Amino acid sequence: MQVIPLGLRFGFDLKPFAEKFGIRTKGLLELVYEPYIGGIISPDSNVEFALPFFLKYGFPLTDRFYPYIEAGTGPYYMSLQTYEQSTQFNFVSAGGAGVIFFLKDDLALNAGARYRHVSNASIKEPNGGIEAWEYLLGVSLYY
Repeated sequence: MQVIPLGLRFGFDLKPFAEKFGIRTKGLLELVYEPYIGGIISPDSNVEFALPFFLKYGFPLTDRFYPYIEAGTGPYYMSLQTYEQSTQFNFVSAGGAGVIFFLKDDLALNAGARYRHVSNASIKEPNGGIEAWEYLLGVSLYY
């Protein structure tokens, strides 16, 4: 399956919330919402939509360089009917790692990779799951 993806990421700083529970972190701690649409171009023309949430932690190695890890899940729909999945409504779960490089305090470049699993959570058989690696490049604005 070949996909042309388009997505946005909205990150929310969780450090003030975590500190209310006595959890102190040195780096970034974020809740990330990532609405996503992808045009499937092979084997047939189709579309996929996802609305996952991620937890993301970035640890500062320098003032500008933050390696990070993230994991998340959310609802997913794919118009392509596959042998692996009996339903088109599924869930997407993913985990990965990457780096953030701050150009300024409010502007950063991102690069990462994550492993993605799509399945219907055993709603109906077959539920074989579809796995793929995703490679991400982006620009972040911090407010």
